[in-house]
Amino acid sequence: MDILKAVILGIVQGATEFLPVSSSGHLALLGGFLGFEEGTLMATMMHAGTLLALVVYFREDIARIILSPFKKDIKYLKLLWFLILGSIPVVIFGLLLFPHIEGIFDSPLIIGICLIFTGIILFISGFMKKKKSNMRFWDAILIGIGQAIAILPGVSRSGTTISTGTF
Repeated sequence: MDILKAVILGIVQGATEFLPVSSSGHLALLGGFLGFEEGTLMATMMHAGTLLALVVYFREDIARIILSPFKKDIKYLKLLWFLILGSIPVVIFGLLLFPHIEGIFDSPLIIGICLIFTGIILFISGFMKKKKSNMRFWDAILIGIGQAIAILPGVSRSGTTISTGTF
């Protein structure tokens, strides 16, 4: 992949990762339209760049979450448990189903259907009564299920987690 293609994909990744749209879906569609594939290594590096940016930006919160069991910081300890609970559905879905569905990740039809699904979820969540700020066990699991569904290409991770948080 040449530098120009990498720059184009990087711009799309950076512009779409934090919006309630699927960055992976947009990257796959863009690559298909422009006649190039991002490849697993390139996709991994782009997501690693996004992860690095998040770790740098949220480093103080991450440190508090990690140290919360030792400092008895109840607020961050509760958040740590919710993060663990919310990750369980993703791990289960990823380990059990990902090997069987990996081939659909390059299908423009599947990506398009998943983008429409994301739009519907966002639309419906706009009409939901906003929840109180107290999160419960089942809220974390529901958000984790939303994140697990977002493994599918075209389903927005941020869109589904934010939307499921309103249910």
